[in-house]
Amino acid sequence: AKGTATLHAKMRSCDDARARGNEAWKRGDHLEAERWYTEALEGSHTAEERAKCLSNRATVRMARGAGEEAWMDAQKAVEETPMWSKAHVRLGETLRTLHRHSEAAECFVKALALQPDDRARERALQSLALLARGVKCQTQRKIVPGMQYRPGELLADAEPGAIGSLVKIFSTSNDRAIKLASIIQLSVLAAAPDQKMEFFDGECAVVPLITYAQVQDLDRDCCPRGGLPLPLAEMYKRNVGTSYEASHPLTAAAFGFSRLVANKPACSSDLDPGLMMLRSANIMCALSKLVTDTQGFDEPQNFLCECYRGVMDVVTKGGSQELSLALDFGVKECLEVLHRDAVQNDRASSATYLQRLLHQIIRHPDHPDNQVPAPS
Repeated sequence: AKGTATLHAKMRSCDDARARGNEAWKRGDHLEAERWYTEALEGSHTAEERAKCLSNRATVRMARGAGEEAWMDAQKAVEETPMWSKAHVRLGETLRTLHRHSEAAECFVKALALQPDDRARERALQSLALLARGVKCQTQRKIVPGMQYRPGELLADAEPGAIGSLVKIFSTSNDRAIKLASIIQLSVLAAAPDQKMEFFDGECAVVPLITYAQVQDLDRDCCPRGGLPLPLAEMYKRNVGTSYEASHPLTAAAFGFSRLVANKPACSSDLDPGLMMLRSANIMCALSKLVTDTQGFDEPQNFLCECYRGVMDVVTKGGSQELSLALDFGVKECLEVLHRDAVQNDRASSATYLQRLLHQIIRHPDHPDNQVPAPS
């Protein structure tokens, strides 16, 4: 009985100190709030109480600029209560203040998996947006559209390890908004010459694009039209060039594959993105499915034209081996579908260009129909 009374007294003491800390926090007295939360922590008895005190103190320490101390408190709160979603949110917030966006995004995604929450989702999307910001030029202040850059001039403007983090988030999260955001950000990195090899080396980083392209049930697996979280809606339109509501749900995958063949002149001499794509059965099968699934939609079809332009550049300059791969993977049939769709939807310039690509296959010197029979 005495032990129980002591425990109850400690809990009352802890609750009282934490309440005083909350009052000080509301007044804006951060040092006073931190002192009370520390006293509450010292008087806490259960893991839940310790986690609450640590989480509160982490918030106060962030507010007064003590980022490292706040991060350590938040980390301890997660260790105390690994199944408490708010602890993961708090840890993610402290990591954001330290500009460790990869880890922050993973924390918010973990919180979202434990308990669906709009705040955690929005924080995760904001961190994902900061994870990969685009491509930057080493020799001038901004990239000029249409200009061809040399190897070494264009680099990813992203956090180290961003691709690995995005692949992990895509594969572990069941949240459709998080998956779509991961695809967009991977696409942003795919355009950077210094990142492309990571997509083709073992195909690990390109798996999310392939998986997204092979979605069978759009209503179940893709984000619904309308009502995208604002950070995701802005991310989508800024990169893809149109609103999600106005485009086919698989446009993001087509966009990603088109980024893989972008900026070829700025790639190192031993990296030809078009050749890498042609040698990957998984990528070529995913492209073929996208061609079929997105007929009638301008944006994904235009992105797919860019993909096949990169592939056909390899086929045109190559020999019988490259042509054989193109024929085996149905490149001619896909170009015919794209051409027919462009004609039917009055995309005259695309239709003309696709007709030219078709002629390149048909008139290739190694095409079986162009071989002169050996004399008998």
